[in-house]
Amino acid sequence: AQVIDLFMQVEKLEFESSTKVNEISQLGVSLERSESKVAELTTEVTSQNSKIEKLESAVESKSSIIIQLGAELEAKRSQHSSIIETKETFITKLKSTSEEYEVRLQ
Repeated sequence: AQVIDLFMQVEKLEFESSTKVNEISQLGVSLERSESKVAELTTEVTSQNSKIEKLESAVESKSSIIIQLGAELEAKRSQHSSIIETKETFITKLKSTSEEYEVRLQ
């Protein structure tokens, strides 16, 4: 009877052991899948970071161009204002000279 009990315990332990080996195997497969997914995500993140860096560089370049254009626009405005002032001064002098000639002619 004891031999039969021991034999049954051995079979039970072998079954439990086999079940645990299968569970461990499944966990190993699951771990491999997870590692593979992590590698894929890492690659995707690296790719996205590269795209972000390129966009940041493009934004910096565009910002530099905008600043340059703003400075050029300001220079043109200043030049335009100076030209207008010169024309206004010339017109004022012309009117003054014209008035002087009118006075002389009378």
